Amino acid sequence: SETILYLLYQAAGAAPMRPAPAPLPQALRPLRDVGKDEVRPARPDPRRQRERLLGAATRLFGERGYRHVTTDDLAADAGLSPSTLYSLVCDKQDCLLAAYDHVLDGVRERTCARIPVGVSADEQIDAAITVVLEEISANPSGARVVLLVAQTAGGDGAARHRRTLAAVADALCRAWGSESSEDLPEGFVDLAVATAACLLAASFLDGPSAAPSLHADLRALLLPPIARGEEASTAALTVAGDHAR
Repeated sequence: SETILYLLYQAAGAAPMRPAPAPLPQALRPLRDVGKDEVRPARPDPRRQRERLLGAATRLFGERGYRHVTTDDLAADAGLSPSTLYSLVCDKQDCLLAAYDHVLDGVRERTCARIPVGVSADEQIDAAITVVLEEISANPSGARVVLLVAQTAGGDGAARHRRTLAAVADALCRAWGSESSEDLPEGFVDLAVATAACLLAASFLDGPSAAPSLHADLRALLLPPIARGEEASTAALTVAGDHAR
């Protein structure tokens, strides 16, 4: 039939219509043409995948708590496969602790950037309190992860929280200076910081919008004793401790 069609085309004086040649296989193509018609998928960026995972972990742990979140939940919310999740973190606890560090690092960086330089200790501490309260209002899920959820994630989570409080206490001592803190009872600064953390955590019982109302209580706890007087310091710890309980 093809021969008959060809003879008919010739008799009509027309060129035969031949199908376009099939593309050569890759192995037979010139090197300069190999891969030109291929679309190569972009390779996933592990840093962006980790950012998505930490964002999902902060949301889910902050909203549901530690026990009610699974690794499948985390992978689905981050748009990752379970195998990709396990290439980024070891397990659920490791994911929570990574989210805890991520939130805390961001708060620390923004707080340091907002504290004025060359001002008194009470002005620096007041600025830090203001920033922390703003951070809680802006990111309540992250605040819950740091203040509440991490402590429920086994011994590692509780230890991470204790180290954070100890670091804050050390920073507070440096801000107060030796003149303000050398005559204080042992453990006074640690108690002040722990009480402040309890006040912030307790504020979530009334919703994160209640946190800004704690500004005065936090000032009474964390300002240098010289700025508030010895009697005021003792009274502030007592009242704030009762409120936290």
